[in-house]
Formats: sequence, structure tokens, C-alpha cells
Amino acid sequence: MIRWIRTARIAGGKHQEAIQWAKDTREYTKAKFEGGADVKIFLEMLGDYGVICWMVDFENLAALELAGQALDADTGYRERLNAANELFSQGIVDKVYSSVD
Repeated sequence: MIRWIRTARIAGGKHQEAIQWAKDTREYTKAKFEGGADVKIFLEMLGDYGVICWMVDFENLAALELAGQALDADTGYRERLNAANELFSQGIVDKVYSSVD
């Protein structure tokens, strides 16, 4: 199993808007892509206040790559990302982990 994690810092004063955007975008991807990935959204509770993350599990790296290609090709998804620029600050960090089970 492969776990993809994206983290971003929410811009000051944009906490509720960013959370709603994250939820709406998750629903968009579920509706857009049949059998879409089960995206989980988390807020960091200890450490860095205002950090949100998305986690998705994939069967393998190939499945992760296909999902990324599908999202990159989707105009609506790209428009959602561009509209969210003011909601987040200090960039986005992506990480990919492989299970050791």
C-alpha cells in the first residue's frame, strides 16, 4: 500500500473557508472520478497550528500516478486549486509513504 499525504498551512483568518474548500474539493473528486480515492482530511492538533493535510491510500505507485494524471488533466480540479491560492500560505508539501506490512 502507498499513502500520499499533502500538507498546507492555512492563511491567517481563512481557517473555516479552507476547511470548507477542502471538503468541497474532496466531494468534487469523488463525484468526478468513478471509484475515486477515499480522501481523508485532517487538521494538525499538536505542533503547527493551522496545518491541514489530505491523505489517500493507493494500492501501488502506478495507481497513485494514474490518479495524479487524471487530476492534472481535469480543468475543474485545476480551477479549484487556482481559486484556493488565497486560502493557503507557505506552499504545499507532498509526501509518499510505502507500508512495511
